[in-house]
Amino acid sequence: MGYNATLMAIILELQDSLAIYRNGTLLGTGISPLTIISLFDTLGDYNITATYNGNENYTGNYETHIAQVLPDATKPQVTNVQAVPSVINQMQSVNISAIVTDNTQVDTVSAEVYFPNGTIKNYTMTNNSDLYSYLFTTDLYYPNGTYDVKIIAIDAYTNMNDSETTSFTVYDVTSPIYSNIEDQNGTRYETNKQYRFNATWMDNIEIAQIIFEFDGINYTITDHIGDKYYKILTNLDAGTYNYRWYAKDISNNWNQTSIYNFVIEKGISVCSLTFTPESPQNYPMPIKAICSCTSGDTKLYRNDIDITSENNQFIVLAADTYNYLCNSTETSNYLAAENNSVYTINKANPILTLTARSEERRVGKECRSRWSQYH
Repeated sequence: MGYNATLMAIILELQDSLAIYRNGTLLGTGISPLTIISLFDTLGDYNITATYNGNENYTGNYETHIAQVLPDATKPQVTNVQAVPSVINQMQSVNISAIVTDNTQVDTVSAEVYFPNGTIKNYTMTNNSDLYSYLFTTDLYYPNGTYDVKIIAIDAYTNMNDSETTSFTVYDVTSPIYSNIEDQNGTRYETNKQYRFNATWMDNIEIAQIIFEFDGINYTITDHIGDKYYKILTNLDAGTYNYRWYAKDISNNWNQTSIYNFVIEKGISVCSLTFTPESPQNYPMPIKAICSCTSGDTKLYRNDIDITSENNQFIVLAADTYNYLCNSTETSNYLAAENNSVYTINKANPILTLTARSEERRVGKECRSRWSQYH
């Protein structure tokens, strides 16, 4: 890169041959007026000499001048900076343009864009004559907000100038999306059981808030593993519930799931019926029936008669076969339960004792005896 200078030599009132030299090197010859365009591509001083050799009527002559090539200190000029349109949605484009001129030659022009999140990026602009432009195209991941733009121009001699700032706005209109809604629907009730609810939420920019609504109560969710958010509930009674999830991104776009039913089945109750001692026994052995259930109102029956008051008590029963039933009633959280068994009391074997006592009397030849029997 350098400067083109126009050198002109003239002999007044003559049209004769002239020569022009630069630092002793011939640049060219010709008839007056002689014009030569020469490139000066190195900074410094140049001796420029025009010579005339003379003729039969005129003596020869010359004239020398010093030409100085100095650094270019003039900055490019940047005007008419525009960003059109000034408001777009994600996935749309803005045309950034400016008029850039220079006294020598423009080298590069770039658009410096300041993102709302603090990111700064430079984009090289292309030109059609003095009009420079760049098509700034967004996608779903460009942050919502105001983008500031400054045009930076550099000429061939590294003189730089920048423009005043213009701006445009990008709107994020994409709501968060959800997937993988998970729960423990259909599980049975257990005391102090934990119930976990999961939902995966993703956004093109950033999630700002997650809300879990369960039976009309809202919970703000902060627990998550990656994109999977979760809520753990405890001490839920058996029954049918409904829930849904809500999400908001940092651009205030909301989304919500459908309403889901969540059912906790009633728990299984267990009744235990044991005897001490075990059946069968002989009359009059005392026996004890022990009836216990894990939930509900526990009752003990013998031959369909409520004998709950005898539960875990020793009693003596007559010889017979007895049908025992231990049961519990259904509650809000547990199903009814029962356990039955048969207990037999056998008849006792009596203890029969036979003893004999004799008394002998002699009456003549007759002998008589007297017997006694005892039980």
